[in-house]
Amino acid sequence: MPREVRVEALSIRSDPARFRDARSWIATIARSAGFSEGETHDLSVALSEVCSNAFRHSYGERTDGRIDLEAELENGRLSLTVRDYGVTFDLPEDDGSQPPELAEGGYGLFLIRRLTDDVKYTQMGVGTRVVLVKRRRPEGE
Repeated sequence: MPREVRVEALSIRSDPARFRDARSWIATIARSAGFSEGETHDLSVALSEVCSNAFRHSYGERTDGRIDLEAELENGRLSLTVRDYGVTFDLPEDDGSQPPELAEGGYGLFLIRRLTDDVKYTQMGVGTRVVLVKRRRPEGE
C-alpha cells in the first residue's frame, strides 16, 4: 500500500490576533483529512495554547516574533509542529494526568496533553519546537 503524506505550512506573528488564522488553518486541514468536529476542535485549542505559550513565555508578550507551523498528514495521523524563535523556557515535569494547582492560568500544558495523543517539547538553541500528534479515530468511537 503506498504511503500517502501531505505537508502544509504556515508562518504567523506571535500576535494573539493571528492565532485565529492558525486555528482556521489547522481546522481546514483536519476536516479535509476526515477528522471529526470534536477532534478538529481539540487540535485547534491545543494549537492556540501552544501559540499563546510562545507569545507569553518565548516572546515576552511581544507581537513581532515568528511562529512557524507545519502539519504533516499520514494515514489518519496528523503531526503538527510549532516552532518559535524566542527565549527558551523550562517546562514543568508533568505527565498531564492531573490539572495543575494554579490560581489563574497555567492550564495550557495540561490542556495540550489532554487534547492530543502525543506531545513533545524540544528546547532549541533559540526558541522551542513543540510537536503535537493527533490520530483520527474510526467512526463510531
